[in-house]
Amino acid sequence: DDAVDVDALVDDLFALPLEQFVVARTAAAKRIKASGDAVGAERVGRLTKPTVAAWVVNQVARERPDDVAALVSLGDELRDATADRDRTRLRTLDRLRRERVERVVGEVRDAGEIAGRAVSGTALDRLAETLTAAVMDPDAGALVRAGRLSQALQHVGFGIVDEGGEPADVVALRARTGGAGAGDDGGTTGGVE
Repeated sequence: DDAVDVDALVDDLFALPLEQFVVARTAAAKRIKASGDAVGAERVGRLTKPTVAAWVVNQVARERPDDVAALVSLGDELRDATADRDRTRLRTLDRLRRERVERVVGEVRDAGEIAGRAVSGTALDRLAETLTAAVMDPDAGALVRAGRLSQALQHVGFGIVDEGGEPADVVALRARTGGAGAGDDGGTTGGVE
């Protein structure tokens, strides 16, 4: 089995418990390099371990793909309503955005954990910010749906920043991690089973 599905390995990495990420990343890069794919090995070796908040977002994207997809498509509707200058529809959609984000965050808060890890108040705040960013920006939306964030995201009126407040080049990030929508029909998250 010479050929290694790099995309599937990357997806598996981001699904793992956080403390296993670094060891698994090293192992995956070695396996890819052994298959003869030096470029793929380098790409995987450079992947950054997610922050706790980003990891929480990634697990939400995996456990609730339909909720996340619905939020992202709400963004398309908001952009259409903005282009049409339809104030009434904008207000309705904006209220819907807040309700849907709050519902997802609220359900994670009530559960108290995700994928076996307790979720802090800070991580819940970052989850809300990231889901909002996923609505407001199509590239952020694709990144969030892919479940491969290393940093939580925030929409700040003129673009997307990461947790450290640094501008996040979501287009480059999307190209690097192969987020959903990078050349697919945007239908499913991750590769074909």
